[in-house]
Amino acid sequence: MQGFIAIAQVVRPQGRKGEVLAEILTDFPSRFEGLQRAFLDDPGNAPRDVTIENTWLHKGRVVLQFAGIGSIDEAETLRGRYVLVPEEEKV
Repeated sequence: MQGFIAIAQVVRPQGRKGEVLAEILTDFPSRFEGLQRAFLDDPGNAPRDVTIENTWLHKGRVVLQFAGIGSIDEAETLRGRYVLVPEEEKV
């Protein structure tokens, strides 16, 4: 993950439409407001570029809706993945 910093880690699916609940790893939770693009770590491969359709804070964590992830089963495949941003975007 060289060149990236982790801002969250997916904990589990949240809801029925593919949203995921993630543990916040940044000291600046407000950075999720308006976040539209990030990367997901992909062990053994380069981080995968993802579009974020929606985010909201929930009980000290963040809920993320990624484009193309529309079901609980698809969201489950993201469990444990890190949400990354390029180092130059760090707050």
